[in-house]
Amino acid sequence: MTIHSFPSSSHRHFSLVGITVVSAAVGLLLTGCSDPAEHDTAPSSTPAITVTSTAPTSTTPAEVRTLVHGLDVTGLNQVDPNGLVLATGDPGGFVYTTDGARGECFFNRGAVTCTGSKIITLDASATHEGFLEGAPPAKSELATGDWVDLGSVACAAPDAHTLTCSSEAAAFTITGPDRSVSTTGTTAAADPTPDIFAHASEPTASAHSNLATDHYTSDVVVTAPELCGAAAGWRLAEVQKGTINCEEAMSVLDRYEELAPIEGTGNTLVTTFDGWGCSSPTYVRSHEIGASIVCEHLERGIRITDPLI
Repeated sequence: MTIHSFPSSSHRHFSLVGITVVSAAVGLLLTGCSDPAEHDTAPSSTPAITVTSTAPTSTTPAEVRTLVHGLDVTGLNQVDPNGLVLATGDPGGFVYTTDGARGECFFNRGAVTCTGSKIITLDASATHEGFLEGAPPAKSELATGDWVDLGSVACAAPDAHTLTCSSEAAAFTITGPDRSVSTTGTTAAADPTPDIFAHASEPTASAHSNLATDHYTSDVVVTAPELCGAAAGWRLAEVQKGTINCEEAMSVLDRYEELAPIEGTGNTLVTTFDGWGCSSPTYVRSHEIGASIVCEHLERGIRITDPLI
């Protein structure tokens, strides 16, 4: 019997081959699961590009402000001062409201005077505190959003709470339901003749001695300064400006005395009729100007008083 023997090295060789095959398979498996980037060793030929995005900017010009005599009227509606009339129909005043509280302003000869918590006047040079007499009531309104150029001063009602008047040198503002008055700029002493319709040549109490000694009545036409009425025992009518028939002058004063208790407004009983505007000055003022009644017809350029004699 022949016995074949196999060398042990042949068996070991088979085993090693099997291990090698398995190891290769595992290596392939591991290679398939690895990060491809780890095997990409080729250098990049494209440089990195950084892009910065900048949003376009737009510049909007600031709103252009419109200043008139130092008053900002931007966006407001300008009104014609000739349309702001008194109860007589003549230009010269307007009504304003602040939080429902009503006040009046009167303008003449480059100045404006308004009623508020105090009487305040503004002209080209300064504000003045004072008092107001002899002005017929204002009829027209400076409504919210309106402004008016009065020559050397301008006034505006920019909102429902405020009235502002300004010149190049000063300004005042009236605000709120109590019509509180505040001022800026130059302030002067109280106007010695704050009557908005006063004239530079207006006689004072001490000036009566300069009047003509002749007194006229009836249908005599006189030119200021003259005194009507005394010779016949009638009421006195002092003609301070203009030309008028004495009988008419005295009848104007009589008519005012009839209407004032019924139609008079304010503490001076301002009354208007037939183009006339009349008032009764306060005690202090009447003694300053020497008259208990002041009547003026703006259209005819006539001013008459009931003198204190």
